[in-house]
Amino acid sequence: MRYLMYLWREIRWMAKRLPPQPNEWIKRDRPLSFVFEGEQYDGLEGDVLSSALLANDVAIQARSFKYHRPRSILSFANHDANVLVTMGDRTNVRADVEPLAEGCSYRAVNTVGGLRFDFAQTLEWFSRLLPVGFYYKAFYRPRALFPLWEGLFRRMAGLGKVNTSARSIRVSRRFRFCDVLIIGGGVAGLAAAKRCLSEAVDVVLADENMHLGGSFDYLHARDKSAQAVKNVILEQINTSTRIEVLTQHFAAGFYADNSVPLAGPNGIVHIHAKTVIFATGLYEQPAVFRNNDLPGVILTTAAQRLVHRYAIAPCTTAVILAGNDEAYAAAADLQESGIRIAAIVDLVDRSSRGKFAAAASA
Repeated sequence: MRYLMYLWREIRWMAKRLPPQPNEWIKRDRPLSFVFEGEQYDGLEGDVLSSALLANDVAIQARSFKYHRPRSILSFANHDANVLVTMGDRTNVRADVEPLAEGCSYRAVNTVGGLRFDFAQTLEWFSRLLPVGFYYKAFYRPRALFPLWEGLFRRMAGLGKVNTSARSIRVSRRFRFCDVLIIGGGVAGLAAAKRCLSEAVDVVLADENMHLGGSFDYLHARDKSAQAVKNVILEQINTSTRIEVLTQHFAAGFYADNSVPLAGPNGIVHIHAKTVIFATGLYEQPAVFRNNDLPGVILTTAAQRLVHRYAIAPCTTAVILAGNDEAYAAAADLQESGIRIAAIVDLVDRSSRGKFAAAASA
């Protein structure tokens, strides 16, 4: 029972909405209301579901698929695969990607009794008896009963349920031929687009996010020179007749002859390009330690995205695990946003970390 009480105590992060930020994506004059797990909340246009929930200090947003451990924001970079929700006839919707919609109702997938009091979380008490693939070894005899066990395990350890009675929906599909397709609208993608502007080529620039900019908007949000460069490139792109920008579109595959289907909110744009440039950025790797998957452990880039794009302080006090120089830059950035940095735990001697570490030591 101590485990259940622990989960309940950890349900709040003391997250809050911050004053307006220079690069925020939200529209404060357009409030939205939505329902999550039967409770009504308020958000803003421009929020994604995860950010709107955290702005309401809802930390636990999903459950893991096997042991039903609590899950929340981790990367906040369109990769939080454990934070999946059901929305109407749609299931396994990524909460850190899905734009908030007025009046919509969302539920976490694969819970027994609801998200907060998921009865299936008791499975973790028996985790020592449930290793990976245990059911293939323990329940294959008698063979006639295996389908029964298989169905039970799939229901308990699956993800969202497909509504087989849902009405089929046709979406548009158009074909687009171009000289250059740039996948990713961050720093590298904008640099590639700027280079293409000097050539007489037809370009398609695609990014899954609502806005172009990538790490310009959070890692370099306080760098005035970086923001000036970004604004100049965006102005050139917006005024060019040779670049088509497709935001909220992701590359769903890469096929022969540079054929790339871009999936977006209104259908698929099937690109046939002479040249494809992958400018998909980098992944921040999480540290490996016990319980690194529980709510309250997030990547520093996730915290910076929350602060600068959605004007949300994910917590009031933080401890940062430093694996490189950027941890100190992130600490300074978050502290300037009003988050108290209680400690920086460095994997090496901090004297080798550069000017940001020296400033933190001072």
